[in-house]
Amino acid sequence: MKLTLANHYLQPATNLLNEMKLAGAASRARTRLIRLLAPHLEAVQEAEYELVTEHAISGEDTKPVIADDGSFTLKDAEHAATYIAERDALFAEIAQVEGGTYEGHRQACIDLLTSYDGQLSGTNADAYDALLTALEEGDGDGQ
Repeated sequence: MKLTLANHYLQPATNLLNEMKLAGAASRARTRLIRLLAPHLEAVQEAEYELVTEHAISGEDTKPVIADDGSFTLKDAEHAATYIAERDALFAEIAQVEGGTYEGHRQACIDLLTSYDGQLSGTNADAYDALLTALEEGDGDGQ
């Protein structure tokens, strides 16, 4: 199965899928979709950490100083501007998600999303729309 999804939707889409209460075939389809998204999400997270490492204040161990709440301080205004621009570019990139699963997986994923009766708002609603659109606009390979 192939689909394209902007990097900034990878984490919200994964979170949404993990939060959905599903059983049987729908749960299986969801699990396999998460496995397809996971390497792309990990790559984005690693790239974002590299940006933080480059532009944030570092400790004695040369690693960025990250507070318990996940916040960090950028070195100066120039680093802040560069960090923001590079992070925005990273999250705007389009992930080319591709992998073998099973025949009918694409349709099973579309079905689990369209039949989902949970309430969605905010980030989850945006992730739902982006993921369903990506699946519907996929390469049409029948999977």
